[in-house]
Amino acid sequence: MKRILVPVDFSTNSKKAFRYAVDIASRSEGTIFLYHLFRPLKASEAGVVFDVDEHNRRLQEIVLKKLQRLQKKVLADTNVNVPVFAYAGRIPVVKNILDFAGENNIDLVVMGTKGASGLKKITLGSNASKIIQRAKIPVLLIPEKFKWETPAKILFTTAIQKSDSDAIPILSELSGLYHAEITMLHVRDPHQPETMKDKKEFERHASAMQKVFKNTKFELRQIDTFSISKTLQQLHKEIPYDILVMIRRTKSLIQKIFVESFTKNMAFITNKPLLIIPQDKKASLAESAIKTQKK
Repeated sequence: MKRILVPVDFSTNSKKAFRYAVDIASRSEGTIFLYHLFRPLKASEAGVVFDVDEHNRRLQEIVLKKLQRLQKKVLADTNVNVPVFAYAGRIPVVKNILDFAGENNIDLVVMGTKGASGLKKITLGSNASKIIQRAKIPVLLIPEKFKWETPAKILFTTAIQKSDSDAIPILSELSGLYHAEITMLHVRDPHQPETMKDKKEFERHASAMQKVFKNTKFELRQIDTFSISKTLQQLHKEIPYDILVMIRRTKSLIQKIFVESFTKNMAFITNKPLLIIPQDKKASLAESAIKTQKK
């Protein structure tokens, strides 16, 4: 978490995301890239003889000054000093945020989100939703209603798959930065025929994970429920946590059409920070570590 990208639109929730990123950077000795995308004026829209290039250049200067004022205020409020670089880009938002992240070797994207449901998900949450579905790096979403508190409990949901290993490096780093406890949670439907097999597999899987996190306080939990979706939505009432961590798993075309995305829906529902880690298609070193521990 050395290079952190914070897309901002100057809304309250994007400022909260910046504040969270500042705290992470101060602990990891990292650098923040503050990024705002604006809509440039096109020559066809001017309507009169107009120097469009000069107008857009001035607009970019205004954006950079606003970013610098935001930077100064947040750093003063948090009383920390971390390197922050301000950038003004142009729409389209999603493509350019993802391109910026790739070109600048970003380790983590931190961005604010608004709670939404129904049709509002399509409008209010479209950019955040597309970014978490396409990003090749972890994305930390900070909800609009979130009030800052130092994270002490990290909740990691598992589907007992090898891709859990993709979460190990960032879980380990997060818990180290904040001296936070990790709870590994398996939510299952007791009516499914694989329930007993899953229980034993979870115990083996969790045991291997515990050995990997041998220097971290690590708790194991299982919840039986007839509605996994509803349980995830109410999870904070049963298990207190400060950061929820989920793997965005690779899906087939059929799964994308018929299977509801828990990670996508949780981004709109939770009032706690949500860290979404993309599944790595290649075998990772962390996965090898788990395999070694299981032998």
